Amino acid sequence: MPSIPPPAHLFEHRPGVWLKESWLRFSGLTLQTRMVLLQVDDALALYSPSPAQLDPATIEEIRAHGEPRWLIAPNEIHNVGLRAFQAAFPAAHTTGCVGHPRRVKDVRFDVLLDTSSAPDAVPWTQSGELRFHVIGGNRLLHEIAVLYVPSAPRRGVVRQSDGGVEVTACGEAVEEKREALECATRSARSDSGGGR
Repeated sequence: MPSIPPPAHLFEHRPGVWLKESWLRFSGLTLQTRMVLLQVDDALALYSPSPAQLDPATIEEIRAHGEPRWLIAPNEIHNVGLRAFQAAFPAAHTTGCVGHPRRVKDVRFDVLLDTSSAPDAVPWTQSGELRFHVIGGNRLLHEIAVLYVPSAPRRGVVRQSDGGVEVTACGEAVEEKREALECATRSARSDSGGGR
């Protein structure tokens, strides 16, 4: 059986976003994992902490950017590295999904998220740079999708209000959204008898 490649080095993907790829063996397959380190205001968040075997080089690479304040386990099966990361960064707040305690009993979770979790349920959203949405697949698996706002494309802003649609900026994507919102607004007005 071929050996698992060593973890890659942490590299800057874009300003404030670093990636580290590693591999693990599961059911005879070699699977790639990716850890994401995010600069959130004056702190760091680790999304999908990996590799499974945390080594001193990875700890050193992370600490070169600061001490992680948050560990985010994106779903109930991404938990292999959590014990080691909590040991290396004991002050880090750990966020997981509602099913995590059934799968990893010896890992501390400060917050468990599910599809009904409020946007401000975790402290790492307070700066406004990170947002999340929990996707419920079934009773065994939830996924925490995270948006890193500083890296989001800025094509334009579309807002809908009682007075109609306001479009800020320009571009094809914004025009398509504006048209769709106007159509939906007209449809909603005619359905409610409030057409102009």
